[in-house]
Amino acid sequence: MQVSIAYGLKRVVMINIRVTHWAAIISILLLGSGCSVHAHQIPPNAALVKQIGLPVYPNATPIKGQEFTNSSKLGDANQLQVMFATHDDISRVQDFYAKRVPKDARKIVVPLGFTTTTAYQWYVKNVQKQVMFEKVKEMTIIELQTMTLNFSASSQSATPSAQP
Repeated sequence: MQVSIAYGLKRVVMINIRVTHWAAIISILLLGSGCSVHAHQIPPNAALVKQIGLPVYPNATPIKGQEFTNSSKLGDANQLQVMFATHDDISRVQDFYAKRVPKDARKIVVPLGFTTTTAYQWYVKNVQKQVMFEKVKEMTIIELQTMTLNFSASSQSATPSAQP
């Protein structure tokens, strides 16, 4: 059983790493030169969970925490994420979060062949919140994330909504 758990976690981490790398590459291409992107492993502790500000599923065990920072001419982005695992059925996890996310949260369901990833996303001012979970073998992986966007004053004046 430990081998299958390790395989499942490794698979989820590899998918997460690929998505993160593609997001970083796209950010660099879109935001132009003068960008910097940094990723840091941080402990998945209560302080990180408090910073993210999302509820933790009761039977979940922390796996890892990460911080990503992106700086460019247009502004900065700071992303915090923490991953958890539980042996509870994914339907229980989904019920738990469906009751705790805002009613206007966008629900995204992505079938990936061997599993289906479900995510809830919403915004609070300039902060995007996300809860994502998926079933891998006999485990449910849960990822809580928050991303803060800070645009520079010159880039804000270039947006259509800021013009008269």
